[in-house]
Amino acid sequence: MTDKGMICLLDAHYTNRSPVYHNAVTVVRDGRGAVFPLFSQKLIEADLATAGFVQSLLDDYNGVSWFRNILWLKGEYFLVFDELRAKEPGDYSFQCLWRTLGQATLHGEEMLNRNRDGVLFHVGNADSADQCRLSHDVFGIEVERGRGEVTKLHQIVNRRLAPGQSHTYLNLLYTDAPERTIETDFRRVAPQAALVRRKGELVLAGLAQETLGRGDIQVRASMFLVGADRVALAGATSLQWCGIVLDTTGPVNMEIDLAAGRGVVEVRNSTQAVTRGVDRLNGNAVRGAMTLPPGRHEIALARSTLDPAERR
Repeated sequence: MTDKGMICLLDAHYTNRSPVYHNAVTVVRDGRGAVFPLFSQKLIEADLATAGFVQSLLDDYNGVSWFRNILWLKGEYFLVFDELRAKEPGDYSFQCLWRTLGQATLHGEEMLNRNRDGVLFHVGNADSADQCRLSHDVFGIEVERGRGEVTKLHQIVNRRLAPGQSHTYLNLLYTDAPERTIETDFRRVAPQAALVRRKGELVLAGLAQETLGRGDIQVRASMFLVGADRVALAGATSLQWCGIVLDTTGPVNMEIDLAAGRGVVEVRNSTQAVTRGVDRLNGNAVRGAMTLPPGRHEIALARSTLDPAERR
């Protein structure tokens, strides 16, 4: 990961697949480690105008399924939800590892690293680790003006888990330009959801395999980012927000810009949808129910949806 000319995250080895050399999660069950599985699965990918989403799965990893969910608000930050879901009962010890180039420091649960040009990299944890500590080693190849020290953040959790139970790490990754620190607040509001405030914009973000309701928002989606006038969803089947209702029989990716009065829906397999607040699909009028064939579709919002007085 790089940003603003800074190497923020890096791997320590390109042939050794052990998680200790990468930005990954290590799993110990009942005092024993295990060989890192050879392959992972990419379950979801969505590249929308202002947001991106990726969900991967490393299955049968020493008794757990590891789901890594990356939510990207483009130009601002990454939210990473690492869910360790138990398949076997046991006493688990997890370490979520983040590797950055340079002499980073730890402030509570947040790792800070400033490079020579003054760019500041943040890894913030939302109360999802029992203990955070740093360790150091040396990256042995020429990188960023020579050989460099690597700081590794260890986020440690110990849990007794039964099958089906899980632990989810929640981390926020972002950078600030030299002498231009932007106030950023970040807190967990549900086991797999957080509120992020940056540049004065408040965003509710997270995972909602089951319907999540907060205020006038209800959403069911693998991953979601919901702001005051924009929503982006991946693997979604239900949304109620600002007078818009959309329920589908299959998962879709979607982004809606309330201020512009339009949005985009991406469909992998043909699905049925029931809507309110949507006026047109690909330029054609719609009334309530519609069929979404595979592909990318443009939607226009109804006038009543755009008028705050009518939404009330």
